[in-house]
Order: sequence, then C-alpha cells, then structure tokens
Amino acid sequence: MQLENSTPRRNCLNGQYFDTINKVCYTIPAQCPVGSQTDFQLGCRCTQGQTYNGARGQCEFNNNNQQRTCPNGQYFDTVNNVCYDNPTVCPSGAQMDAILGCRCAQNQDYNGATGLCQDKVIPDCTNGQFYDKINKRCNPLPLSSQCPAGAPYDSDLGCLCPVGQAFNGVSRQCQLPQCPINSVKSGSVCRCNRATDAFDVQRNTCVIRYQCPTGSVSDPILGCICNNSQLIYDNMANTCAEPVSN
Repeated sequence: MQLENSTPRRNCLNGQYFDTINKVCYTIPAQCPVGSQTDFQLGCRCTQGQTYNGARGQCEFNNNNQQRTCPNGQYFDTVNNVCYDNPTVCPSGAQMDAILGCRCAQNQDYNGATGLCQDKVIPDCTNGQFYDKINKRCNPLPLSSQCPAGAPYDSDLGCLCPVGQAFNGVSRQCQLPQCPINSVKSGSVCRCNRATDAFDVQRNTCVIRYQCPTGSVSDPILGCICNNSQLIYDNMANTCAEPVSN
C-alpha cells in the first residue's frame, strides 16, 4: 500500500521503507517473494542484480545502465541498487572511496542507507542446488562428470574453478564473474578504470595498488602476481596467500 509520494529516502515512518524504484515510502511487506528475505531498509532483499518493487510486490531485474550512472558527488550503492551522496565519514576500518562510497573489509559491502559495512548477502539454496555467481541465482548441482577439466565437483560451488573464475550452471563452464562497476572486461580479465587500482580476482573487485611484496612481481592489471603459482596476491593484506573459496 502506498503511503506517501515525496518522502526522502531516509525519513520514512516506522514500519515503512523507501522504495528505490518508485521513490516513495511503502509499508514493509508481511511476505516477500520466493528467494528473497524481509529487510527493514529495502522491504525485501532480493537476489543480487534484482530490486524489490513495492508497487508490484515482486523482485525485478535492475536497469544497470540507468542505475549505475550517478551524478557528480554521488556513488552507486551496490547493496540498495541506487545512487547515494558520497559519505563524509566511513565506518571504523573502512576507507573512503569515490566509487564504492566506503571500501569495507573482505566479503563486506558498504550500505549507504545504514552507513555501515555489512556481510555480502548470498541467498540460501535448497538441497541439490548451489548459488550460481555468474547467473545470480540458485541452479541444480551438476554431476561430477559435467564439471570442466581441472575443476573438480564441489557441493557449494557446483565445480571448483580456477582462482578468479566461477562455475556457470547454465553453460557448465568456468568463467569470470561479471566485472564490477569500476572496471571493464579486457580479454579474459577485468581492467580497473583507475590507474591507481588493481583488479583483485579473489574478491572480484578493484582495490588500491600497493608496492608488491617479496615473492611477487608487478602486473599492470592485477597489481602483483605471485611467483608461486599455487598462491594468489591478496591486495587487502598486500601479501601472497593461499586462495580462499567463497
């Protein structure tokens, strides 16, 4: 039920949330669509790449080209799928970032609605399914014989692909996830828009480039490449470490 038509996004009444699609305050729904969860900031938290539409009571795919272009002084908030004013202060441990608002710790995103860093949300899939990072939805687990060469079967990831890649449950191939909004695809890798950044394949994001640690060499795209092929460069810690499965 629509309650207001011109309310600022952060000033809705108790029991309401600001609908980023219709730009109004709605009552928090009593029930959310299948695959989404009740969220006091968003009404319903949909799977990545979708936003809850309070007028229709359903999750809708985002118009990425429209939503990811923000005016000067704003950034695109990947949690709420909307442009917010650049924050004046970031949570403890986070760094100010003109593209992300605030650059939070590993496996966290900055939420411009709450002003806090929060854990990345991956929906729970039913038995016999895994979360497909490429297609942004739960897909049936493959047979071990359906995994690509060099990518063994994995009950959480479908197939355990090389570092920086994810298993596509539709094509049944290993491939790079979609490049983040602050980068563009260049061949088989993502290239960051800012020369001061390097692409972190482990986290699928652009991070600040540091001087390479001992045991690695500089790379114009990835920042640093470890001499030991079994290790991956961790830009947040500026060291070579064993890859971590998400």
